[in-house]
Amino acid sequence: MTVDEAILQLNKVREEFLACVLGERLNQDEQWGGPRHDDEHIYFDWLSFIRKQTMKKFLFRPGLFEVTMVKIAALAMAAYESSRRKNPVDGIKRLEVKDGPHAPDAGHAGI
Repeated sequence: MTVDEAILQLNKVREEFLACVLGERLNQDEQWGGPRHDDEHIYFDWLSFIRKQTMKKFLFRPGLFEVTMVKIAALAMAAYESSRRKNPVDGIKRLEVKDGPHAPDAGHAGI
């Protein structure tokens, strides 16, 4: 596999993951009532929800690890969305990556 093929494959996996996360967010909104319900929670609640997902026994069964990662990512997205609604800021506050190929001085925005 060439480097270009590997990058293409990685991008496909990332696109698939993001599509799954967005789909799960829609499912969560439908199940729980969307932003109105989400905004009732505080940061500790979100961390508890994520922790609960990580503690499920099926997490370690073949084929279900990815499903759990999607659920956790969707919960993190819900928490982030709720936080932004409660605490609006101009632009996204970014964490600086101090070292490595993704450091701001390497031409990439640190996240």
